[in-house]
Amino acid sequence: MTDVIFSFDTEDFVDRDGADAILRMANLLRSENVRGCFNVVGWVAEALRGEWNRPDVIEALKYHEIDSHSLSHSYHPTINQYTDIEDFEKAKALLLEQEKECLQILRETFGIEKVFAFCPPGNNVSYVGHYGYAELGVTVYDGDMLIDKEHGRPVTFCNMHSLNYDYYTEGHFIPRPDRPRFTDEELHALLDEIAATKDVYIFAHHPHMSMYKVHWDAVNYMNENTPREQWKSPERVAPEDMEVFYETNLRLIRMLQADPRFRIVDGEDAECKALSARAMDAV
Repeated sequence: MTDVIFSFDTEDFVDRDGADAILRMANLLRSENVRGCFNVVGWVAEALRGEWNRPDVIEALKYHEIDSHSLSHSYHPTINQYTDIEDFEKAKALLLEQEKECLQILRETFGIEKVFAFCPPGNNVSYVGHYGYAELGVTVYDGDMLIDKEHGRPVTFCNMHSLNYDYYTEGHFIPRPDRPRFTDEELHALLDEIAATKDVYIFAHHPHMSMYKVHWDAVNYMNENTPREQWKSPERVAPEDMEVFYETNLRLIRMLQADPRFRIVDGEDAECKALSARAMDAV
């Protein structure tokens, strides 16, 4: 049986409209009794409870697992930038200072006790990160680069289980001129391939990418910090294409639920914790 996880990098602290995309995905999953893993940037959580005033989004997310996606994501210096120093202990102290703040924000915002998993922002898989997050009690490292790419089994390192992000749904389920709507036959073929090769499989998505054609940080934090007063929103996805995206996700979830070769789990679920029994020790 293949364990399937739905993981969501919830990171856009620039555009308040992105909160609607978070809400829609959270509610879509709940309507199918699916608990997703929402990796929330600390600054997004602050915006939801503060400036954006979105208690509806906060309440919707409380049904799901809340994980960390760092304090400030693409704000410079990023994790890889500020930990790129020779003194390991100093680098780890810098990371712990920021990420303790992030975990506290998540606990206060969503009323949770434990943050089970961390997902590195972008390609910020710092050598310090594994050690720092293990020290903070995080036990799953999602979207890591230390992975079993062939079978998707968790790799144990630094007392954490590292998992791969396998399939970004926004890259496949939003129609383009050269990529029409996914048919049921194509979805079944994808599931056949996954079931034949993977022990664990993660479908990943950035909620804001159901609305925008490029990432929020690509137009605001590419190589430098854009001043807040100069923030801009990326070009929008056509409304009809956004609807196709959600409809395809819904079909995928229902196919997975009806197929005995799969079970949908999350990081806190007792079934998902059993993944550690299949973990491979890193050399």
